[in-house]
Amino acid sequence: MNFKLSTPGLAGLAVTFSALLGAPAHAALTSAAPPTCSVLNTIANATSCSGAWDGNNKNQDADVYAELTTLSGLSGWLEIKDVSTGGSTSGSFTISPAVSGPFAIALKSSNNFSLYYYDSSVTNVGLLSYVTDGVSTNRNGKPQDLSHATLYQPVPEPETYAMMLAGLAGLGFIARRRKPA
Repeated sequence: MNFKLSTPGLAGLAVTFSALLGAPAHAALTSAAPPTCSVLNTIANATSCSGAWDGNNKNQDADVYAELTTLSGLSGWLEIKDVSTGGSTSGSFTISPAVSGPFAIALKSSNNFSLYYYDSSVTNVGLLSYVTDGVSTNRNGKPQDLSHATLYQPVPEPETYAMMLAGLAGLGFIARRRKPA
């Protein structure tokens, strides 16, 4: 839907913009199934997974973050870093420093990627094994080599930081008042 705004004080100035009322803030990911991901495609087993999706996770940030929010119920996802650049159809890669949930891994293979979510019960993951048969297979059903793996984590929203800082300040105040003179 196009709207035209005119500013009365500035004759002749009109601003045109598009608004998508009621539409999602992002385009949806496009399914590449088959194959379909499985929580067993990674070790430690993922809590849930999503995909396979067409394309590359690296150029679909808004859609990937929205899908991670759907998978996890958590918002504020950000790409942290690539934890693997290439490999075979199965193997493992190191995550350094080790991470604890919640976090997610995108496995990219050929022209597809799948997302694997790990909840807060998963702790101290420094080595992650994978198979790509839930990401991309060729016409003969054979898994394709890993292109890259990307680590994502939810980042607390600014209000959460403010609440955490206020709580820490309060604890500091209490500790200072209890300190013997």
